[in-house]
Amino acid sequence: MATLLPDFRIPERNGKPITLGLLAEQFSGLPRLPGNLQPADLGNPYADYGRDRLKALAGYRLPRDPGAAYEYSNLGFGLLGDALAQHAKLSWGELLQRDVLAPGHRLHRLLNACLPRGKGKAKHWVRASRGCSATATSALQANMGELKTPLAAAMQLAYAPRRDIGEGDRIGLAWITHHTPHGDVIWHNGETGGYSSFIGFAADGRRGVVILTNATGAPQELGFAALLPDAPLPQVHTAMAVPAAQLDAYVGSYTLAPGFVLNVFRRADQLFAQATGQGAFPLFASAPDAFFAKVAPITIDFERAADGKVGALTLHQGGHDQHAPRTEGATAADGTRSVALDPALLRDYVGRYTLGNGAQFAVTVEHGQLFAQLTGQAAYPVYAKAKDRFFYTVVDAQLDFERDAAGKVVALVLHQNGNDLRAPRQP
Repeated sequence: MATLLPDFRIPERNGKPITLGLLAEQFSGLPRLPGNLQPADLGNPYADYGRDRLKALAGYRLPRDPGAAYEYSNLGFGLLGDALAQHAKLSWGELLQRDVLAPGHRLHRLLNACLPRGKGKAKHWVRASRGCSATATSALQANMGELKTPLAAAMQLAYAPRRDIGEGDRIGLAWITHHTPHGDVIWHNGETGGYSSFIGFAADGRRGVVILTNATGAPQELGFAALLPDAPLPQVHTAMAVPAAQLDAYVGSYTLAPGFVLNVFRRADQLFAQATGQGAFPLFASAPDAFFAKVAPITIDFERAADGKVGALTLHQGGHDQHAPRTEGATAADGTRSVALDPALLRDYVGRYTLGNGAQFAVTVEHGQLFAQLTGQAAYPVYAKAKDRFFYTVVDAQLDFERDAAGKVVALVLHQNGNDLRAPRQP
């Protein structure tokens, strides 16, 4: 990696580096999405995400050693694509066209992507990290051996299983082999705003399917239903309204793995989930205690104890189910647990703080949760580790508030990537 991206500092852990193979196998330890994504336009979230922000990856603290566990990462695959393109001294699109796509396989027409519930057309996403789901191609026949191509050996290498990812499934170079009693399916999918796709074929080479849609929702369950007997058709999720006050029952932290926590919080009447070191995404109720995400094929079922309180959740993603017991508070990147502060104390921090160069922090309190929003970025929750000391979970960063002799908050200090940036409070 260092050879292909000499201007990047790729995170390591315990002396173990992230390799190209680990990126392709989704064992890098990198999060699903970059913590500094923070799009200016939610309808086109990658439009303003360039290589300069990708380089901020250097400050990410891996939660586990590279190669230790499977975790799907769009960020990791985007980094892989960038590394290959930089090595070839071409753009990602030019590299694909030169080495993979035949001229006759170019896509000549891009369908308009649809937003749900008749809300119009989705924007075509611009991607700075091109390695994930950026190109649709009718490669099914080539992978099944029905179309002769000089890439046949490379394709077989790519889908050959290399690592176990749980429940009998295995992964090769991005391709996943889904194991069932009725046979194995080799598959991959992709999704951007308003578009989703699936390509899969039976391991015996007798059946294959490509699904390209101009609608949100990765269609792998539909692909499995087409390829496997007795595979159920996918459930269509429809969002239902939940009173904002009832959403508070789900707010809390849920431990998916040691050092890897899913924080659930509410902002206004919207529930959000945010995994350690990753960006937050909204959750929508489909039934009592059942929620789904629109940014990725993720569903979450909350579980209640005998006293009726939510005590755990199960995260369903990519055909895998992760059970996570509820814990009190949030967890920082270094493992520090949050503490509860008096809600009246939180109001001391509300205000605007000038960072310089036209940037400022807006600090607010909503429903007992402190939020910090830097100019041009989204508002993210920050959690107390002590009075006047807070941390983010979306990035490895901390905020410390300063008081004057009278006890009034007069400034904050942002600690991130080894830098300490002071921002005085506006009058």
